[in-house]
Amino acid sequence: VNQYGRMLANSEAFSRCMVKRVYAQVCKRQVSTFESDFVRAIAGTFESENYNMKKLFQRVATHDACIGK
Repeated sequence: VNQYGRMLANSEAFSRCMVKRVYAQVCKRQVSTFESDFVRAIAGTFESENYNMKKLFQRVATHDACIGK
């Protein structure tokens, strides 16, 4: 079970899911289809930063679409 959990946590789908969940929580709306490149980019950064949730929230909160620019 532990190995299965690590496999899921280290998958790209997990990273994209976390980005979408954080986006919905912070921006109070779901990610739109034209923002799929943003999701992929932030998910990659999230993985490279060792799944740092604080930085993920910061990146999403300062995204232009989230703050209304």
